[in-house]
Amino acid sequence: MSGHAETGPHGPPAEARPPVRRRSPGHPPSSIGLRFGLLFAGALIVGACDDEPASQSAADRTVPGQAGAEGSAQPPQASWVAFGDTELPERWLASRDAGVQLDRADRRVAQIGALLQKARQRFRESPRMIVNRAVQLEDMLSGIGIDEPAVELIASLTDAVGTARIEGFGAACQQYFNLRSQNRTREEVLRMLKAIYGGQS
Repeated sequence: MSGHAETGPHGPPAEARPPVRRRSPGHPPSSIGLRFGLLFAGALIVGACDDEPASQSAADRTVPGQAGAEGSAQPPQASWVAFGDTELPERWLASRDAGVQLDRADRRVAQIGALLQKARQRFRESPRMIVNRAVQLEDMLSGIGIDEPAVELIASLTDAVGTARIEGFGAACQQYFNLRSQNRTREEVLRMLKAIYGGQS
């Protein structure tokens, strides 16, 4: 971990959205929540040396800078924003949601940029890692039949944390998923998290 260097293996471009991992009949929500909790716990422990999402395999990773040329109709091909990538996290996420590569001056890019700046004031992680964790959480929720976009997850979890609290976004994602996998509604889970973190009502 010396120097806090971050590296990531390179591989062929992946699809814009990670493939949905469907739950097999033999795995109840509680076991998925446990596996997801262990995933985030491991990612948080090694975060000082390598903060890429732990669930990504080498085949899902792409070379930094291959997210598509500005103004191109081709959406980002990477599954997450790699360390050292010159791509703005807000542009990457906005382009991913739009399905096309957006210009940096696009209004949607600016809106997500403002959201990430707000989230950065509540969480320890960088905007890049907040985006990566949110996309990872979106994928895990999709695997249990819950459709919640990463942008909405960032906004909801940011509001759940009080302005005087500095929390880990990865830990908040873990709690959110575990509670949602217990068949609790989004509104119920957010109320619980706001009670824990002292967030906005």
